[in-house]
Amino acid sequence: MGAVRTEQAVVFVIGEDGTIEPRMIMIGLTDWDRTQVVSGLEEGERVALIGLAQLQAQREEFLERMRSRGMNPFGGGRMGGFRGGMPH
Repeated sequence: MGAVRTEQAVVFVIGEDGTIEPRMIMIGLTDWDRTQVVSGLEEGERVALIGLAQLQAQREEFLERMRSRGMNPFGGGRMGGFRGGMPH
């Protein structure tokens, strides 16, 4: 059997103070009800489950806030690596 195909995904981690922060993780197998997390989360961390429409609205709001500050929302400083709002 070959290696599991992985891809990047964004989850929203709930901090101890209740704040919700986006985080890039690597996922493996998924059946859309359950997803294998390969890396990027520690056992016991809580993630927010958000409906698709709400998630898209929050994502756009977050990205626009970061762009207005000249920041890259996925780390690495400035926005040089972005084209069309998605990381490369």
